[in-house]
Amino acid sequence: QRAIKRGTGELGGVKIEEVLYEAVGPSGIGILIEAATDNRNRTNSEVKNVLSSSGGKLAGSGAVTYQFERMGKFLIDLTDKNREELELQVIDAGAEDFEEQGEMLAVYTKAHELEMVKEALESQGITVKDPSLIWEPKSLISITDKSEAAKILKLMENLENLDGVTAVYANFDIPEGLL
Repeated sequence: QRAIKRGTGELGGVKIEEVLYEAVGPSGIGILIEAATDNRNRTNSEVKNVLSSSGGKLAGSGAVTYQFERMGKFLIDLTDKNREELELQVIDAGAEDFEEQGEMLAVYTKAHELEMVKEALESQGITVKDPSLIWEPKSLISITDKSEAAKILKLMENLENLDGVTAVYANFDIPEGLL
C-alpha cells in the first residue's frame, strides 16, 4: 500500500527523477536506458547488475548518446484512410520521416517540432496516438551470430523489466530469420 502511495505521489517527501543511463552491450551495441526513480543508487545498481550479467557495462555521459538522435514519434491508424493522401498531409505538416507498421503509420519529427506537427495534423481531423520523445539510432550494428542475437534480446528484455525503467533504446539490427 505504501509503495502504491509513494508511486502515485500521495506520500510527501518522495521525489521522482528521470535518469538516462548509457551502456555498451554485447557486440559493442549502444544502449540508452531511461528510468524514473525515487532512488538513483538502487536503480543504478539494478541496471549495472543486468548489464554485467549479459556482458554489458555502463558508459560515461556522452559515450553512447552521440550514436542516437532525439526525435518525436507518434502513430496514426491507417484503417479507412487514403494512404497517399495521408502521407502528403504528414509531409506538409513537417514530419521528418514515416513508416508503415502494420495498420499504423509511425511518424517521426524533430524533437522540438513534435507538438507542432501533431497539432497541424489534428487540425485536419487526423487522430494522433502515443506522442512521445524517443532516441533513434543514427546507424545500426548488424548482429549475424544467432547466440549473440539471443543474448542481446534477453538483455533488452531484462532491462525493460526493471522497476522504474521507462524505455530502452539500442542500435542493433537482427536480420529476419536469424532466430
